[in-house]
Amino acid sequence: MAKESLKRIHEQVFEEVMKNPQIQGLERGLLYKIIQIILREEESQAQEKTQEICKPLGIEPNSRRDDDYTVIADLIDVLFIDRQALAELIPLPRELGINFSISNISIKVNQQFKHNEEKKMRWFIVAAATLVGVYYCIKYLKNTQQQKARKTQSNQEKNLPSSLPPPIPAALCLVVPAKIASSFKIGSSLSANDVVHLIDNASYFLCTLFKKANSNEELLAKTNESILPDSQQEVYIRIDVNDGGRDIIDQTIPYILKRNLPTSAQFTVKELACLRNLSGLERFNRI
Repeated sequence: MAKESLKRIHEQVFEEVMKNPQIQGLERGLLYKIIQIILREEESQAQEKTQEICKPLGIEPNSRRDDDYTVIADLIDVLFIDRQALAELIPLPRELGINFSISNISIKVNQQFKHNEEKKMRWFIVAAATLVGVYYCIKYLKNTQQQKARKTQSNQEKNLPSSLPPPIPAALCLVVPAKIASSFKIGSSLSANDVVHLIDNASYFLCTLFKKANSNEELLAKTNESILPDSQQEVYIRIDVNDGGRDIIDQTIPYILKRNLPTSAQFTVKELACLRNLSGLERFNRI
């Protein structure tokens, strides 16, 4: 069944190619031209598919018949292990027999079919049709290589360390007694333990974004008085945290706030001022 179908396809291709006027009387570049015709590139300027097949195999637009026969012989040597099947598909000179030598095919075919152009053309057309399949094999190999390259790149990207999320700063605002705040200055850096000590002694606290902290400060009754260790005044102290705000912003429980303090962050005293009274602390959490 398959053999009959292949023969029928071969006959149909043979008939269509033979109708093309471009191969009539063509002595040089015949194999190249037939490949062009099968790929429908005979009128094309680019001839990309034809070139992709012919260039690696040395098939030229002006190749001699002997050169074309050499390519055909190499093709047969690679593909047609079953010599009987080849003999049934394409008529061979009788003297070759079934146990013919691939190396002398071009000479024998040229001699025996010298005056039978149709039989010689069958050799060329079946070879050209087979070589057209090479184009799709090349595309398959290229696509496979590209897929492997993309997979390798994807795996490499997966193995790269994930980029660190952007820092989330926070403003920790506290109200503490003057005797606690007197040992700090604006711009000084604090340790996480210093911050915990301040939280433990705070009567009000709020951890929020910088913008909200700035807005809240406008409502406070701050003074320019000196912060003395023996003073009974309440002092507002704002500590800017450069990162780790995700776990402490809007936290309302002192214990959790202390537990979630980012120990590797930088704590800097941003604002320090005595309070005339406790107005403006409505948004703060009272302890």
